[in-house]
Amino acid sequence: MVPAPFVSVVITVLNAERYLPRCLDSLLAVAYPKDRYEVVIVDAQSKDRTPAIVQEYAARTKGAPEVRLFAKPGSIGVGRNEGVRHARGEFVAVTDGDMVVSQEWLRELLAGFALGERIGAVGGPNNTATRDVASLSVACIPVHGPTLDEVPLLGRNRYRAPFVSSTDWYTNVTRNSMYRKDVLDAVGGFAEELISTEDPELNARIHQAGWRTAYNPKAVVFHHHRGSLGAFYRQQRHYAYGHADTTKKRPYMRKPKQFLPAAGLALLVLLALLGLAWRPAWVALGVLLLLALLGLLQYGLRAALIHKDARLVLSAPASFAAWQLAWAIHYPRRLLQVGRETVLTSD
Repeated sequence: MVPAPFVSVVITVLNAERYLPRCLDSLLAVAYPKDRYEVVIVDAQSKDRTPAIVQEYAARTKGAPEVRLFAKPGSIGVGRNEGVRHARGEFVAVTDGDMVVSQEWLRELLAGFALGERIGAVGGPNNTATRDVASLSVACIPVHGPTLDEVPLLGRNRYRAPFVSSTDWYTNVTRNSMYRKDVLDAVGGFAEELISTEDPELNARIHQAGWRTAYNPKAVVFHHHRGSLGAFYRQQRHYAYGHADTTKKRPYMRKPKQFLPAAGLALLVLLALLGLAWRPAWVALGVLLLLALLGLLQYGLRAALIHKDARLVLSAPASFAAWQLAWAIHYPRRLLQVGRETVLTSD
């Protein structure tokens, strides 16, 4: 009987003591032969009990699966590449320290490689780990990669069915990914100089090298989303700034839609200034703001109906507006090189 493929699970962490035990508990409970996977954790010099927690789990498993800890400060790309360097598996699964994986997670990610030819990476949905209104409102917004919780502006959630792509950079994000290790090595791994957006950028290079990426909706993980509107805004500020930084360093990552929030905000400001000298501009501004408000309320109603939760009527629009405002301000801020953003080592 052919043994199951050996898989290395790579996680980068920084001050992750709050959620890491739940993550490790779920990894040790996956329905996969315990001697056919390992957990490789790279710590970016945490100041809390993160290293001690990992050591406790390493002692508990007694090598089946083996839990190994390494230290490497730097960007999230630096940490993930360090984990890949120590990985002994022919497949490398990647997740975060605040995730909870489903029991069939590894099996379903591996099954994704059978969806087509020349598949170099597979992803699955990262659904909300909690159903509180703040987390669910964030989960609705299409910003965290594939998720069954997403409420698209139009049409249906495309992440409810499997697919394969040679152009879609978001079939998998590193909250929930598996790569062929030889493909990772061939394309050079994660870009260590990027602030964020290192996972879609890696997928772009995988596609450029002639490989495809796949998505399997059965390979589920659960994400602890930001629990307040302020925390979500700060996260999106980092994403927007980081994505702009990526497009400056990797022009092929630039898409016209990335400029839409900034263009909308600029139009509103322009109309407000014109209104000081030309009153019809105030009327146009009022009409646009009214249409925006109606659009947000319509989105909230749609989210409430899909998730059968009336609380989302107002909370989902608030999260959507925070997302757009963060991108409207901080995407052009990086393009114009105004200020600096802290480089995070964990999401």
